Formats: sequence, C-alpha cells, structure tokens
Amino acid sequence: MLDLPPGSIVSRGSGQATALIHGALSSNAFWPQRLPRRVMSGRTISYPLPGHFPWQLPTAQFKKVLTARNVAAAYAIALRRDFEGVPVHIVGHSTGGFVAIAVAALYPSLVSRMTIIGGFADGAIVGSSPTLKYMLNVDGSANLALRSLLRIWTSTSITFRAGLATVMAMPETSLASQEFCQIAEKARLDLLRSDIDQIVEVGRWVGRQNLKYQVNRIRQPTLILAGQDDPVIPLSHQRTLAQSMPNARFAALSHTGHLPMLEKSQSFCAHVDASFR
Repeated sequence: MLDLPPGSIVSRGSGQATALIHGALSSNAFWPQRLPRRVMSGRTISYPLPGHFPWQLPTAQFKKVLTARNVAAAYAIALRRDFEGVPVHIVGHSTGGFVAIAVAALYPSLVSRMTIIGGFADGAIVGSSPTLKYMLNVDGSANLALRSLLRIWTSTSITFRAGLATVMAMPETSLASQEFCQIAEKARLDLLRSDIDQIVEVGRWVGRQNLKYQVNRIRQPTLILAGQDDPVIPLSHQRTLAQSMPNARFAALSHTGHLPMLEKSQSFCAHVDASFR
C-alpha cells in the first residue's frame, strides 16, 4: 500500500467539496490563481502525484506498490481523511485526470462529479511532445539520459518555460503574463524538490495502463475539457473518452494546447462553473 498523498488546502468554503490533482512533471502550484467560482466556494484541497513534491515515497517499495488499484486506494483514503466521506468534485489535469478516472471507477461513492482537463484513459496515448514520448517509452540505460534531460529542463526559469512552451498553442501570450511566470517558477521549484527517479517510474507506469474498460462504468457528471491544439493528448482521444462516459460533456477551447487552465483561464473557469447547471 502506498503512503497517503498530503493535501494542500486551497479554500475553506462551505460549498461543493473539490479535490485538485495535477499532471505529471507538474505540481500543486500549477493551477491558476483564480479558480472557478464553484471550486473556490467550497472546501478545496490540492493533491500531488506519487513521487512529486511533497509526496515522497520509500524508494525500495515504489515499483512494487505502484499499481492502479494501490494509487486509487491511496487517494480514496486521503479523500475520506480530508473530506470525512463527503463526495467530492475531482478536477484532474492530464495524468491527474487518469488518476481521477481510476478513483471514480473504483470508489464511486467518494466522487460526486469530475472535470478532466487534457486527460486520457489509455496510457499508451502520446502526442508530439518529445519529452512525454521519451518518458513513457524509456527503458534501461536510457533512464540516465532522461534524468539528465529533466534536470536540465528544471535547472533555470528560462529552460523550464521553454519546455512548457512546447505543449502550448500560443506560448508567447502566456509567457508574457506575470501570473503564468510566477506559477511556472513555483512549479519548477517543487519539481526540484521531487524525486526524479520516482517521477520517471510514474511516467513508465502510466504508459502501461489502460482504463478504457472502466470508463463506461462511471456515472458521475463529467466535463472533459480539451485544448483544440493539444500536442500531448490527441483531441480525438479526449472526445472519445467523453463519448464513452454515460454522463459526460465534451468541450474544446480554440487556440489552446495542453494547459487549458493556464492558457485560457477565464474560459476554463466559465466551462467548469457552467457544468454545474
């Protein structure tokens, strides 16, 4: 069994309970400062992925316990711990969306609804992001090269933002935003405090997973929010994911890549709030 993910409190309202789960190679910092009204009006807690700061795990047991059931169980216990059994709205980005799907399929009583951003159910799905392709297929001695690549990417603010630009549709707009640069720098510092070996293993593990047979069992209202120009997860896969869920709605943001919540934060907030009506 995995140790439990620590939660970071985002808001303490009395409305809809919400759990945020970020994507791989990211952090709790990678959410816009102005989240949807429905998210900020309730008790909202942000959780990291395994191996990502501050969720540090025993290295010796990491590969052995890293299974879809164990990961989902760890989040389920954390949700019970932090929300006292109240069903929550899970907002998951990319790999965080994959985790949200696993939790909703295996522990449906804990999930009231979902928002999946740039998400997927099949880990073999990769787009044109060279780093992600490499990460999901890396093996053996290539691990050393990948660790070096990740260290170079996170070494400075400039190299980190340059890497992020490869997954965005109009990076020049986001990179001109002080808010985006502040968020990116916080995420970079969190990644520097993460365990690179564990992050690599999470990427390889996700690449071997497929939840497509669990997806059609999910009955919770779900918003699948995609970037029209997402270079990481194909738009067609995200649309098919929505079609596979009995109670899902699909929306795509134009001129948007793999980070809709940051590239088009106002549209992201509007779609999430509208999904509650």
